[in-house]
Amino acid sequence: MKSVNVLRAFAFAVILYIATFILFATVLFACGVTIGTAPDQIPVFVHVIYLVLTIPLILMLSKWYFRKFQPSFSRGVFLGIYTLVVFYVFDIGMLFLGLSLDEVVSLLYEMIRDWKFYALTVVVLGTTAYAGFEYDRTYTFGDAGLKKK
Repeated sequence: MKSVNVLRAFAFAVILYIATFILFATVLFACGVTIGTAPDQIPVFVHVIYLVLTIPLILMLSKWYFRKFQPSFSRGVFLGIYTLVVFYVFDIGMLFLGLSLDEVVSLLYEMIRDWKFYALTVVVLGTTAYAGFEYDRTYTFGDAGLKKK
């Protein structure tokens, strides 16, 4: 990998973190789920809708990220891994703000056992890798496969 812009990747991750938080709150509201609902009481279809809507959000932000340099599959994978690390560090930081160490460890254990943890991981990593691969292709510029002049 010739170059990666870590500051731009961090900005991508922070913007995506905030945008997915807002997106999830919007999906909850649109589906009629109240604010105080326990996480295990939220219907599965809400999570599925959220994950599906996350894909175009990641693709749009990836277009912004890859605007400054040539995209590639490896840069997309880097972006996905970096984004996931930032997501999990922010999540752990949020937990430490109001909980004791035992409660944080317990919640992290529950999070790692949850299918939504792995689904979001696959969506973020898969979509960023796909964006790096797709945006690098010559057929992105037109149906005939010709490069843009």
